[in-house]
Amino acid sequence: MAYDRRKKTECREKREVRQKLLLLALNYSQEAVSLLAQKRIDLDLFKCPDWPDLVAQAQSCLPTHVHFGLNAGTGQIPNVDFKLVEDLLSRTTTRNVNIHISPDRAQFKGVSPNDTKPASIEAVADVLLQDIGRVVQRFGKDRVIIENMPWWGGLEVDYMRAAAETSVLTMLVNETGCGLLLDIAHARITSMHLRIPFRDYIAQLPVRSLREMHITGLSMVEGRMRDHFPLEEAAWDSFSWAIDQISQGRWARPWMVAFEYGGVRLLPPFAPEPSVLLEQVPRLMQMVHSA
Repeated sequence: MAYDRRKKTECREKREVRQKLLLLALNYSQEAVSLLAQKRIDLDLFKCPDWPDLVAQAQSCLPTHVHFGLNAGTGQIPNVDFKLVEDLLSRTTTRNVNIHISPDRAQFKGVSPNDTKPASIEAVADVLLQDIGRVVQRFGKDRVIIENMPWWGGLEVDYMRAAAETSVLTMLVNETGCGLLLDIAHARITSMHLRIPFRDYIAQLPVRSLREMHITGLSMVEGRMRDHFPLEEAAWDSFSWAIDQISQGRWARPWMVAFEYGGVRLLPPFAPEPSVLLEQVPRLMQMVHSA
């Protein structure tokens, strides 16, 4: 009995300490589960897409955060199964309902995708506000966060140029009262194609409303810069700088940083490598907890 009480006390104390820390999440994968079972890596959370069966698997190993597939500006939001969202919120450690700012060209027939005229930007922003408003009405502004998406300079796969504008992202946060999900890799891709220094681009985002942050490395795939790779030198530099901004109080302190490397049902070059997890996860844990 004394041993059981001691173990329970140790678990409670460890949980209380972690509640005070900035937490690290990792994309759920079998490779990560295996390394955890061998005690070769440590993590605070798994991060999963909103797939109930996969969430259940992840939760059997670690507390789990769900990243929802909600996309503003695509025509999707009016048809979202909000009961599924509510169910996953209620049975996981997920704190926020995220929305990707990804206005689809098909939804804006009368607007040139790369048009930066104020009237064109406003037309896109109005639709984004309507979609975010529907989610806020359901869950409340304090629980909704908007995520910046990558923009590749006008490729056919791109969203409307308005999604890359820091003025639009800032307006969406200010008008709705939602928080910011800052994806560092997405910001790096966008700033490259806008030909704006990365830190200058970030400085124009509403970082005082930061609630969650995502990081990955970048690599060229079929002629396009892609994320969800191991952290390379420039990614480490960007993340170190971001952690310093949080530590110095220049940005709001998010509750969690997600390393979006790996996952399930992935083919090379996106499938996770255990060697990468062994090298990068411990370093990330130290950096994240130190903030």
